[in-house]
Amino acid sequence: MAKQDLSLIYIRTKRETEVAVAQVQRQSNLPSYLMIGIIEGILSKLKDDAIMDLSASADRYSEEVKEEAEKEKGEDNATFTDKSDS
Repeated sequence: MAKQDLSLIYIRTKRETEVAVAQVQRQSNLPSYLMIGIIEGILSKLKDDAIMDLSASADRYSEEVKEEAEKEKGEDNATFTDKSDS
């Protein structure tokens, strides 16, 4: 499967979301000000999810950097030991 351009995915997803929201609003017959409250609640949850995703990603990156530094430190110690033995 070919990798799609993120901007195309964004445009398609935005349009599908707009259509779905309009459909729900028509079916429920809720006024716009109540739909805004619902959408703001959904947006708040999405923001919380995004923060958790970013935090997890930062934690993974930090762990990778720490492991790489420890690996390099071990290699430096081995090099130093090898030169000392000569």
